[in-house]
Amino acid sequence: MNKKEFIGKVAFNLIQVIRKYNNESEIETWNDLNSERKTQVLKTVNAVIENPTITAKEMHSAWAEAKIFNGWKYAPVTDRSKKLHSCLINFEDLNVFQQMKDDLFNEVVKQLISLDADKLNDFDNFNTDVLRESNKELKKKYYDVLDERNDCMEQIEVLENKRIQIEQILKALRSANINNLENYTYAKELLEKLEKEEY
Repeated sequence: MNKKEFIGKVAFNLIQVIRKYNNESEIETWNDLNSERKTQVLKTVNAVIENPTITAKEMHSAWAEAKIFNGWKYAPVTDRSKKLHSCLINFEDLNVFQQMKDDLFNEVVKQLISLDADKLNDFDNFNTDVLRESNKELKKKYYDVLDERNDCMEQIEVLENKRIQIEQILKALRSANINNLENYTYAKELLEKLEKEEY
């Protein structure tokens, strides 16, 4: 097993561990892959070797182009027997977890490429300490992404509360007139609350 194949095997297997934590189906190992899929993984590894600054987005685009070239099409549910894949969309349209997988694969490959040859030593008996450290980095990145997602969800909730309050203000203002002082006062109070961000 050469260095490139070894890197592809380690990166692929680590991503499958992450998929398992996400309760995804069809968890595979490198040995489960057919020659076409192994070749695709190795092409991705080679792309990182040739361009160390490649981003996860660029890597995904290259993967998608190769899939389409080989006759694959998009479908909401992946069916490998029919060459249908749910990730054949723009990187921005992938969910957070799928983006994270691409980012993690990219990072793992870069880290393994940067290792000195003497650290790799025997590819078939790879230093377990190195694997352990790589796994730690993967888990850290995984939880960092989850934290970012939770922060985004909190921001969305804040914006939704603002939207509801604005709708209440507009409704009260629309119904307010000279003879409807109560609605006008209520709208004014809501507006003042919103300005102070008391929601």
